[in-house]
Amino acid sequence: MASLLFLMFFITMALALINKEKASFVAFGLSIAASLFWFHHHATSTLNIQL
Repeated sequence: MASLLFLMFFITMALALINKEKASFVAFGLSIAASLFWFHHHATSTLNIQL
């Protein structure tokens, strides 16, 4: 999943470089939403550690 986030941000930067402003804003929003979802998943999941 982390590599997907990097790919999404790479696509966002590529769209910005080729002057696709509206598409880059949409891709950035989707990338941020996916990042926040993934952060929430990791922040709220329990760790199964047996000491």
